[in-house]
Amino acid sequence: MELKSDTERGREGSAPGPGWIKADLHVHSAEDPCDRVDLTAAELVHVAVREGYGALAVTLHRAVFDDPDLRSAAACLKLALIRGVELRVEGADVVVLNISAPEAAAIRTLDELRDWREARAGTGFLLLPHPFYFIGGSMGGRRAERYADMFDAVEFCHFHAGFMDRNRPAVEFARRHGLPLVATSDAHRRRSFGRHYTWIDTGGERTMEAVFDGIRAGRVRRVSPCCSPWDFLHVLWEVAVGHSLRKQLSRRRVPPLGWAA
Repeated sequence: MELKSDTERGREGSAPGPGWIKADLHVHSAEDPCDRVDLTAAELVHVAVREGYGALAVTLHRAVFDDPDLRSAAACLKLALIRGVELRVEGADVVVLNISAPEAAAIRTLDELRDWREARAGTGFLLLPHPFYFIGGSMGGRRAERYADMFDAVEFCHFHAGFMDRNRPAVEFARRHGLPLVATSDAHRRRSFGRHYTWIDTGGERTMEAVFDGIRAGRVRRVSPCCSPWDFLHVLWEVAVGHSLRKQLSRRRVPPLGWAA
């Protein structure tokens, strides 16, 4: 059963008990082909280890991050590094975990994505990111209802304050469909990483399988404090101006090694 998070009201979280690990399943890195991001995946791994994370998913926009060497190095540091991607399918963003680059390239429709998850028999994981927000490819409304059965969890978006909180319909959606809610940072800047994350009861295991099982069982506790005034203005700047500027710059960059399209 999912535990209520005190930190959604603004207090920092600590491990709820033995066997719980700290995880962020929606993070971007400098290997992203669609955006400029502060930290490389290797740098993110070191920051995450230093800050006590047990699981991390690097989810580039439209390109699967899959670096076996970095994954092995992370495992030696007791961090489960999960391959992933933030796909835009039929105009909707979906975070897909444990998918290969060829599999991702073959997906063109939401129905095909649903078929992929069913064929994976529990080894693939779909997270509905920032639903019901009026930005980018956020899914909501009738389409979210239609495809609710294919998701393993719903994201509790980092961008919220008392007067601006589109997580409310996401919380209701998750309750209505019996889906767990997980907090993520969706970090593009270093300053955004480390404040929003989820504690997961994995029995102490730091593996992808244990992370998926813990979330699906609802053994989660979210850490997602309200935005400060500065955070709020920073995100508005990023959405309205910064992202577009960096996207223009990114078109002139050669993608580094360590990712596959």
